[in-house]
Amino acid sequence: MNASIHKDFDRERFSKHFVYESYDDETQLFFNRGSIGFVLLAWPLVGASVSAQNEIAEFLKSDENLPAESSLQVLMIGSNNIENFLSNWQSYRKGEIFIELANKRTEFLHDQAQKVGS
Repeated sequence: MNASIHKDFDRERFSKHFVYESYDDETQLFFNRGSIGFVLLAWPLVGASVSAQNEIAEFLKSDENLPAESSLQVLMIGSNNIENFLSNWQSYRKGEIFIELANKRTEFLHDQAQKVGS
């Protein structure tokens, strides 16, 4: 019995797999082993123009915004709880034909999210 208890305490620490050591609420920065990081929460740009895509690409390529020694990690997290996002997107559609198209697209996306996302 003594040997099995000893094996339990000989396990790897879970914290070893996380690079951050602490988080500062005031600055909203993560202090990592040898670096500092932050998190930006964003939503996909539905219907973004090529121009908008190019602006984002140029922003990320700039050494002033993202220095050569830095890294960028993008995570996409999915959920079928999209009603608020669809309503927000739909609210920007003006004009009878665009409202109708938005209604159809919103209905389709909602149905797909419930079917595929479950």
